Amino acid sequence: MIRCTLANRCLFTATLLFFFCNTFSQKNEFTGYYIKLTGDTVKGVFTNYRQWGNNPDRVGFIPTSTGTELQLTPTSCQSFLIDNNDTYVSYKGPRLTNPIDFNNAQNNTADAFETITTFLRQAAATEKLKLYVYKESSRINLFYKENNNTIIELQQKGAVVNNSFWESMTYKQQLKELFPSEKDKEKINQLNYTEESIGSFVNKQNKVEPNLKKPNSNFDGLLIMAGASLNSLKFSGDKSVVYSSKDYPTNITPVIAVGYKFSINRNFGKLFLFPQLIISSFKHTATTFYNSTTPYPAQVNTFQSSPTISFGLHFGYNIVNKQGLKLFIAPGAGITILSKNKQTDKTQFSITEERTIVTPQPNTTYLLDVQGGLIVVEKFIIWGSYNLPATITSYSSNKGNLSSVRFGLGYKL
Repeated sequence: MIRCTLANRCLFTATLLFFFCNTFSQKNEFTGYYIKLTGDTVKGVFTNYRQWGNNPDRVGFIPTSTGTELQLTPTSCQSFLIDNNDTYVSYKGPRLTNPIDFNNAQNNTADAFETITTFLRQAAATEKLKLYVYKESSRINLFYKENNNTIIELQQKGAVVNNSFWESMTYKQQLKELFPSEKDKEKINQLNYTEESIGSFVNKQNKVEPNLKKPNSNFDGLLIMAGASLNSLKFSGDKSVVYSSKDYPTNITPVIAVGYKFSINRNFGKLFLFPQLIISSFKHTATTFYNSTTPYPAQVNTFQSSPTISFGLHFGYNIVNKQGLKLFIAPGAGITILSKNKQTDKTQFSITEERTIVTPQPNTTYLLDVQGGLIVVEKFIIWGSYNLPATITSYSSNKGNLSSVRFGLGYKL
């Protein structure tokens, strides 16, 4: 029989992995190139690339030709590119500093500018237009460059006017001038002033698949997993009644899980959200014999639900985040629907005489679990989880608590 000690060991092991497995991770090497002010291309390795959230003002780089590290700044190069990741372009010029959200809005609607010297990150591109983003703590600024012309800001600002929040929406008019078709104008009216919204619109203007690849796209995707669930039922509280004083054997049932992995921010997929649906079941039966010499009378108590459908949201962390190998841990919470959840008490008085009482039990309970696993070559998954005890009965004097250890294999689409 598999008892709670196994589940506790799984949880303890996962906790140890979370704190100590970083020692086994490997530092990635980010190759690429930068373009000098003269137009020459220099290949090498970027030493401090981190998929920055805010724009950098200097970047470490070791040219292949010299092996000596130097610092790239917006005044020392035209642009730089990290292979399979980001492209940055040098920029010195104005940007709006007016707030764009209600929380920071002021009463003044006049334009407020400052001059910045920075690297702008390329967020989207077509054959003729490139979209750039500048981000710092107070707001983002979006820019574009058409063909090889000057970089221009897509302008947006907000203010409080007559106790109401007002937005300029100038960027929509600018986009309509860049994309003048009536179909595009309708889409532009729905765009928010965000990198994701406008970037998606720009990329869809390509007649073929855009060359610009989202840096975290390799890490995200649909995960499908299948395996077994080892379920354990324990009672707490008053154990004077027959059903609560018994030891219920561990029940093994199939389990299927489907989830989607979303990278959080720009961190090489190290942090992610993982909404998930899990389908399983449980059935626990124990028998009490009242006469040691005959099989009668006897009482059979059964707790069962089929199927159980869990919806959970997990916050994940890749402890090992190598290319082609990821070891993750993902605690989560949610709700479990217990279909046809019931307690069946059958008393057998003789071979021909019996009495059965069926008591409906709650049709929902909470979900608290810790998941972990390996993802190999970004596709194949070895998966396991521990579901903390959740109450599946409705009695006030005692509670039936179901816990599970689950494991299986999967595939990321």
